[in-house]
Amino acid sequence: MRKIIFSGRNYKISSKDKIYITEKINKHSEFMQKSTNRSVIITENLNDHGTIRNFKVEIAVDMPNAFIKVESRGKEIYAIVDKLEVILKRRLKRYHDQSRKWLKSEPWKTIEFAEITKTEINEIDLPYNNYEPLIKRKIYENDPPLNPAEAIEHMELLGHRSFLFKNIENGKYAMIYKRDALGYGMIQPK
Repeated sequence: MRKIIFSGRNYKISSKDKIYITEKINKHSEFMQKSTNRSVIITENLNDHGTIRNFKVEIAVDMPNAFIKVESRGKEIYAIVDKLEVILKRRLKRYHDQSRKWLKSEPWKTIEFAEITKTEINEIDLPYNNYEPLIKRKIYENDPPLNPAEAIEHMELLGHRSFLFKNIENGKYAMIYKRDALGYGMIQPK
C-alpha cells in the first residue's frame, strides 16, 4: 500500500484527520494498485475577523499515463472528505474502466459531431484598457501526443473544463473543452 503524503497550508493536520482521510482513500485501493503517488493538501482560510473557518481539501493520485485530482471547499473537513471520496471513486473507476486504452492495447475513439454554423464575431469593447491578467500557476509537462478521446479522459480525471494537448492524428496542438449544452468541443488549427 502506497503511503499518502499529507500537507497543510495554514492548518496543522492532526493524526485523527490523517487516519480518517487514509481510511476513506484506501476504501478504493483496488483501483489505485498502480498509483505512483497519493497526496492530500488541506488549506484553511480565515475571514477578516478570524472567526469563520473555511477549508479546501485536495486529493491527488498519480496513475500511469494520468493524474487524478479532486478538490472541494467547506466548513467541515470530514464532510468535505466524504464528498470527495465519492468523486474520487467515480474518477478512479473511470480510469480503471479505460485501462486497456491507457495501456495503448485498445484505441481511443471519439464520435465527431459535424455541425458547421457561421457566426459573425463583432468587435467587443473591453471595459479595462490596461488590464493585465494574473497567471497564478504554470504547468510544464512532457506532452506525448494524445488521441482526442484520451485527452477528454485526462480532462475529466483532472476535473477541468478544458485541456490542451498535442493531437496524435495531425501532430498539432488542440484544445478540448466541455460544452454547457452537453458533449465536448475541440479547437485546433487547420
